[in-house]
Amino acid sequence: MESDLENFRQQWQQEILQQGQQNQDLKDVNVSIITNKQKDTINLENSTLIPLIEESKNDGLINSFRNTILDLLPLNPIKKIHISKLPNELIICILKQLILTGDVNSLENGFALVCKKFFLLSRDSSIWHLLCEKFYCNNVNNHKELIQLCVNAHGNDLRRMYIERPRVRLDGVYISKCKYLRPGLAENTWIQPIHLVTYYRYIRLFSDGSCITLLTTKEPSNVVKNFDKFVHMLKISKKFKNFMIGYWKVIKNDDDTDDISRKNQVIIEANDKDLPKFTFNLKFDLKSTSIGKFNKLSWIEYYSVNNLTTEKIELLLKNENNFYFSKVKSYDVNL
Repeated sequence: MESDLENFRQQWQQEILQQGQQNQDLKDVNVSIITNKQKDTINLENSTLIPLIEESKNDGLINSFRNTILDLLPLNPIKKIHISKLPNELIICILKQLILTGDVNSLENGFALVCKKFFLLSRDSSIWHLLCEKFYCNNVNNHKELIQLCVNAHGNDLRRMYIERPRVRLDGVYISKCKYLRPGLAENTWIQPIHLVTYYRYIRLFSDGSCITLLTTKEPSNVVKNFDKFVHMLKISKKFKNFMIGYWKVIKNDDDTDDISRKNQVIIEANDKDLPKFTFNLKFDLKSTSIGKFNKLSWIEYYSVNNLTTEKIELLLKNENNFYFSKVKSYDVNL
């Protein structure tokens, strides 16, 4: 009897343990299911938020670039490039900047002699077209007239036109040095002093047809630097007297005449701010010398016209000398 009872108890305890184990297994399964569902939910939420976060980051990055100044720098700044590797268009642009300083001699006798490629580039028509426009702009009314003149008189060769056709020099100053004797004040009858007076005339011509003239006793070293820019005219007028602003033009006389020098004339009309009633007219022969072409202005006529009465008054040229051109490296033709 007691043994049966003991067996029943042991069997009952085993059943209870088995039941508890089954309940625990069910609980673990439920927890695992819940955990997996939570992970799926979190992953779903994260997959939805990640594109939004990335998009906001991209917007912020783009906005930060809007006000950023980027400098284009070479990958290897120390590495040098040979000029022959530059595109022809870029070399021509460099040559145009060179000739605008008035240094055409370096183009012809320097750059063009290096190699065949540079020789051909120095003959590019756009370079000589730019030069002709600068030097002959005020002698023609428009671009078509300039081209027509080149075709008719110079065989459609702009370089030939620049070399043959008379032109004034724009890369420097025309200077005339004049002297005359003036009796001085005698302290007694035994001494009669005589003063040698030296003065200078300066003419600076610009590519737009304007010009400035100056009469002064100051030497070129003290005056030439003030003619470097057209915008400084007011500054010069305050510093010097006998300062005039005017316009110039070149007249090519193709009529048959025995005097060849009279075929090319430069005419200047200028006004003095201290004498507003008068217009001063200066007429010169444009000549060449052994030093260079078109570097001499010989006097023909000098007179003034009364703007109110149109009266013409001839001015004496007794003490006046011819003008000779002086090149100034700091001057720019493109003014």
